[in-house]
Amino acid sequence: MKLQWEISVQMSDDNVQAFKIQRVKVYPSRLQFLLDRCRGKDILHLGCTNEGHTDTLNAGGSLLHSRLIQVSKHVTGVDIDSTGIFKMRALNIEDVYVGDVEHLQEMTELADKRFDLVIAGEIVEHLNNPGLALQGVKGLLRPGGRLIITVPSAFSFAIVWRTLTRYEYVNFDHNYYFSGKTLSTLLKKNGYEIHELATYTLQPNKSKSWSRRLRRKLTRTCVYRPLYWLNPFFADGIICDAYPATCVRGTPNPLVASHLQ
Repeated sequence: MKLQWEISVQMSDDNVQAFKIQRVKVYPSRLQFLLDRCRGKDILHLGCTNEGHTDTLNAGGSLLHSRLIQVSKHVTGVDIDSTGIFKMRALNIEDVYVGDVEHLQEMTELADKRFDLVIAGEIVEHLNNPGLALQGVKGLLRPGGRLIITVPSAFSFAIVWRTLTRYEYVNFDHNYYFSGKTLSTLLKKNGYEIHELATYTLQPNKSKSWSRRLRRKLTRTCVYRPLYWLNPFFADGIICDAYPATCVRGTPNPLVASHLQ
């Protein structure tokens, strides 16, 4: 996927430019996207717990790491949440380790491991230095391996709409808001090429009430679809599928070579 962030307007401040919003695909389910991409692959899952809710989500079948295990060849997990890791081990979830994703190269448990795909789902916005994490991932990817990041969208309609109440609704641990442009810039500054940029919507909990289901369907059809057509980044979150421009030893990544042909 060749992204062209075309400069549409040059602002009076030389450091500020207006970029044309990219037309990207809106996926109806972040979970289904990740499951499809992970199927049959050797996965490293960064941020594999769900702090404070790991055991509850696993019991309800909603813990992402457990879902990835069901479809992948093998899944290794890393999280700084030691309590969550211990709970996962108690649930017989193997190959999960306590570690700081900003210092992956220091983890002896990963020293001899290489992966087809690294998943960083809703974690980058929590990090103090996401660039360190992106650099560390490079040494853990096999040739042709990829990194998939998902983050909340800075332009999410839910976020923008709620600000009209003069309140900011945000996870207390978030450090950043990402747009398609800023996430792409972060990756490129750290030596990655973008394979696919997309957005996703969050699926509401299923309701037994037919009237509520009908109301949700009408809202999706009459409100959200036109909004996403105007700007796909009005969706809840952003997906970025990327790969290193060079392998660890400095040789060209085969994905880059095929991309340039």
